[in-house]
Amino acid sequence: MSYELRVGGHGVGRFETSDEALAKAREMLRADPDCQMEIIDTATGRPFEPAASRGWREDLAGKVGY
Repeated sequence: MSYELRVGGHGVGRFETSDEALAKAREMLRADPDCQMEIIDTATGRPFEPAASRGWREDLAGKVGY
């Protein structure tokens, strides 16, 4: 299983584990806190966990009132 990190809708890397993808995402967020990240499970084509995609974050924010 692998994971694709996307920034602004463009793939910036593939990683063998979700931990590797998260580490790179954290590194990129430190450089640009406003960037829009997504981590996609390449086996399913879906976000790998809650809020791992922009759409999912927006849905969750609407449910809790942010």
